[in-house]
Amino acid sequence: MRLTRLLFLVAVALAMLVLVWQVFREFGEVTSRGAEGERVAATSSDATPGSVAPGSVSDPAARSTRPQELLDVLTPEIEVDPLFVDSYPVDSQVRLNTWESLKLSVGHFDVLTAGSVSHAAGKDGQTVLLVARGWTGETQMGMRLQDVFLSMCGLIVARANVVQDRPDVARLVHPNLLRSGWVARIYPGDLPSCGDATMSAWAIVPGNPARLARLNVTHKVPETDFHSIGDLRISSQSDVTSLTYPSPGPRKVTVIVRSAVPARIAILSVRSMVATTLRR
Repeated sequence: MRLTRLLFLVAVALAMLVLVWQVFREFGEVTSRGAEGERVAATSSDATPGSVAPGSVSDPAARSTRPQELLDVLTPEIEVDPLFVDSYPVDSQVRLNTWESLKLSVGHFDVLTAGSVSHAAGKDGQTVLLVARGWTGETQMGMRLQDVFLSMCGLIVARANVVQDRPDVARLVHPNLLRSGWVARIYPGDLPSCGDATMSAWAIVPGNPARLARLNVTHKVPETDFHSIGDLRISSQSDVTSLTYPSPGPRKVTVIVRSAVPARIAILSVRSMVATTLRR
């Protein structure tokens, strides 16, 4: 087991080195193209005040040709970081009835709350997130489970990874369920509209196929003063099916956030491989 984990960590380190090299290469190419465009704008005899040189960092056409997985914040006056959430975009949500269900005692959906987080693209520098919390695990034998779905209006709207310690569950339910806690950050704009604004939680029980088991307690979705932040909201969760689970795991997203002076690169790996290692 120790040798397997060591080999996995070595593979993770090598993958991260390759990722960093690719990001710095991309950053160098973008910076070079941007500097060349700015020189053209400064030296062109046809340039007029307020004009934009084709291909420069301020040219909308140039921005639209960049890879979609890279987010460049090009306004030098403000830096805006992406907001990572556990909810699925509307076009990625699947119907709950595409999964079979089991009747098992597998945990509790503790709470669903609404709160504000700081974000420059939000209203008055704030945006609203819903936070769902609970625990999961098979209570008789103490079998640990790895993931939880959240559903609403018959759709799977979010996924949470079971990575938190719950000493209370280990003490009161089963000693093997210390690592049974989960938390999901949910973007209100991802939630569907229907007559019943109730959210349920479901543990994913491995198998062929994997099945769902409902957690105790459901919660009404609180009303919020929601303000969209558009494309700056990024889901950290991958789509899974009953036949492919547990693959794929949480998404790994590389984001470049750059200001004019000084240049800054932030590489954010969503739900990093370290979290995956800890679950093993």
